[in-house]
Amino acid sequence: MTSNPWRTAISKVVPNRVYIRGYDVTELAGNVSFGDVVYLLWTGELPQGNEGKILEDMFVIAADFSLNAPSTGAVRFVASCGVPVQAAVAAGVIAIGDLHGGAIEGCAKMLKEGVERAKKEGKSL
Repeated sequence: MTSNPWRTAISKVVPNRVYIRGYDVTELAGNVSFGDVVYLLWTGELPQGNEGKILEDMFVIAADFSLNAPSTGAVRFVASCGVPVQAAVAAGVIAIGDLHGGAIEGCAKMLKEGVERAKKEGKSL
């Protein structure tokens, strides 16, 4: 019986080494960006173009939704009741829906359709 019953293709931990999708993290560090590593985690491959940069830009844009976002209001309202921070964050997560947080799904679908159309028309991205 092994000491770790969990198996995953995403990462591997051995004494003094951590691998992500087969890449030693010490070799990734300083050579690829955070966005590149996220892309690697999600797809199993290092980006061939600017996919990592696009992911980093998305993280920057999504970093703060200000006080106008419904989920932010829910967090602040619940936190004002003196509950643990986990409960307040959970309230914010529950408040995410199609109008806030879920809107990116429609955007992603539109972008995917645009890429497919451009490829059909032989256009370069």
